[in-house]
Amino acid sequence: MIDALKALGFQGNMFISTRKQALKTCEDILMLNLNEEIEMQIIVMYLSSQVARLRRFLDSDTQFEDYPQPKFPMDPHIQLNQ
Repeated sequence: MIDALKALGFQGNMFISTRKQALKTCEDILMLNLNEEIEMQIIVMYLSSQVARLRRFLDSDTQFEDYPQPKFPMDPHIQLNQ
């Protein structure tokens, strides 16, 4: 889908309304409450990377900060700063 939108944009056939709707859809995807389940976090990380890729193409001037943070459980016996 991202490559198709990029091709559309490079051909000069992307309307402002299409661009705005794509950016709104990116925002809506990130608002989905998928980050609560451990099994879904890998999917959330992948979706976030794809959304970031599309957003960079659609609006390279804006710095987006609304990406979900992974919440993997940590083993209390593992030292992180070794």
